[in-house]
Amino acid sequence: MESFSPEISIVVPVFNRENLIIETIDSVVNQTFENWELILVDDGSTDNTLSEIQKYGDRDARIKVIERHRGPKGASACRNIGVDNALGEYVMFLDSDDLLTSNCLEHRMSFVYSKNQYDGWIFQTGVFDIRIGDKKVLWNNILNEKPDLIRFFQIDMPWSIMGPVWRKNQLLKFNEEALSFQDWEFHIRMLINGITYVKDTGGLVEAYYRRDQKNSSISKTGVSKKYVMSKIMLMFDLFESIQNLEEEFRFEYSKLLFRNTKELIKHAELKLAKTQWFAVKELKVMSNLELNLWWLYIKFDSKFMEFLGYRVFKKARFLNKESTFLNYFG
Repeated sequence: MESFSPEISIVVPVFNRENLIIETIDSVVNQTFENWELILVDDGSTDNTLSEIQKYGDRDARIKVIERHRGPKGASACRNIGVDNALGEYVMFLDSDDLLTSNCLEHRMSFVYSKNQYDGWIFQTGVFDIRIGDKKVLWNNILNEKPDLIRFFQIDMPWSIMGPVWRKNQLLKFNEEALSFQDWEFHIRMLINGITYVKDTGGLVEAYYRRDQKNSSISKTGVSKKYVMSKIMLMFDLFESIQNLEEEFRFEYSKLLFRNTKELIKHAELKLAKTQWFAVKELKVMSNLELNLWWLYIKFDSKFMEFLGYRVFKKARFLNKESTFLNYFG
């Protein structure tokens, strides 16, 4: 019996999605490109998700169902487990409610083969609520004059988790301890690590992100402090890796940390706010005026400081720049 050698592995973490995961699986099964494997990693579902996806695995050898066998719980661990079990030379990720058009893999793999000197290939993705085509918007525009790393630092993510195809042997691990922003942090580390990649400029949209949060198993009515702090620490943990980047990237990263200040003050985490301030000071990318205003903001957290940032200094020369630090007051 010949061994199975898929060209691309599609990794999907799954948790309590019995009503949606079937659509996702069917969108993969119906691909015109057939040499794929679908790896579904169940994250301890408590509904009928596992039994539903196992039915697919029982009748299609290309579909592999794995139960998460170790901690921690979460999509990041599931993605890492999926990649560890992937047989394909290339990997792409889907969430458990994303959808593909039938020619998505055929188009993507054709582009991968035509630009095979790279290790990453980025594609445009769309958005839908209930069915593909009910929203005529992109998830985001991958084509932009700004460097992608700066866009990530500005929380303007150029692409979603389903946007790229990666060469498997160039993939980094997802951060399994983070509670939020795991995709964002993963892509930043890939960029900082020097991954070579190319974007498909043809404009075709063949992968779609479901925006309807009513059906989401991870939707929340509020964001707890532990999620906020996890996000902030995830951002701060990048500090060592950005120190050798060019000044424009270090400055944009510094603004990212500044934007966290309000949340740190809100949650009475002044010590961490000060720690981040001292770290940014060592980067030597901000003027003394900017650093002093930031310090006063930490110390006083007053509407007066916001007034000062917006009104008193708005005519200063550096405030006319698009990347102005003080534009982030308030």
